[in-house]
Amino acid sequence: MPRGFKFFPLIFFCLLILFGVTACHREKDFLLATVNGESIRKSDIVPEEIPIQTVELSEQTEWLAERKQLLKNLLDQEIDQVLLIQEAHRLKISPSPQEIDHYIQSLKAGKPKEKTTSWRSEAIHQATIAALLDNVLYKNDKPDLEDFRKYYQEHPERFQKPEQIRLRQIVLSSYEQAVQIKQRILTGENFERLAREFSVGPEAAHGGDMGYFSKGELPLEIEKECFNLPTEALSPIVSTSYGYHLFRVEKRYPAGLAPLDSVLPEIMEILYNELDERTELLLERLRERAKIVIYEKNLDEIL
Repeated sequence: MPRGFKFFPLIFFCLLILFGVTACHREKDFLLATVNGESIRKSDIVPEEIPIQTVELSEQTEWLAERKQLLKNLLDQEIDQVLLIQEAHRLKISPSPQEIDHYIQSLKAGKPKEKTTSWRSEAIHQATIAALLDNVLYKNDKPDLEDFRKYYQEHPERFQKPEQIRLRQIVLSSYEQAVQIKQRILTGENFERLAREFSVGPEAAHGGDMGYFSKGELPLEIEKECFNLPTEALSPIVSTSYGYHLFRVEKRYPAGLAPLDSVLPEIMEILYNELDERTELLLERLRERAKIVIYEKNLDEIL
């Protein structure tokens, strides 16, 4: 799905947590809501078999409240999807077979043991909503690298940063191994390759690249060594509770405007959030003119 519309990706997982896993029962497929005459039933928002859980009497009130709130959230989510699909049909917007196949493949990757036929309806719904948002809201307005660069240039005051360093590290399990690796680096072996091969740090696969840091963001013993380290020089061995570290300052940036690549994730989030806001405004308009009936009594019946 495009970023502009956020679904509950872990619906079944949430239901398992709130409803328990000790037993299952089948219930009547209650009508929960209608949206412009289109029905939404229990089976549209929760699994066919709802796990139920025995809880202490003292906890029942809170448990029922949580369970009902989850059901209401799922129902709201389904109402939004129905509204968007209805709008797509009204505007005669439909996805291409290739777009539908893309969503089928995405669903297949997440649920490899299920039959493809069970995904087609869901894939069509997702692809239809994506086509609507692309045509009505986004068109050619999805942000790209040029948009990110333009936003960066137009809002320099948002990206003023203190002095920063870009840091790489190799984390080793023993002091003896750290001494050996340090010697290999000093004799000309590649830091990034050795990080990928020997480091036990979480960034090993990325050649030890830790990213950007300002003063106050690193443990004191690491900050002391690294902020006084010349660019591309190798640090002494630094011992911490995680192991024995070798650091290299990849780049150093003086205080001022941060480099674009260091703030790119922040800019992407800002611009994509604007797309989310457009979707929310569209949904508000659709809800205002829709005839939505929610059957609260039936919601209570399936608790």
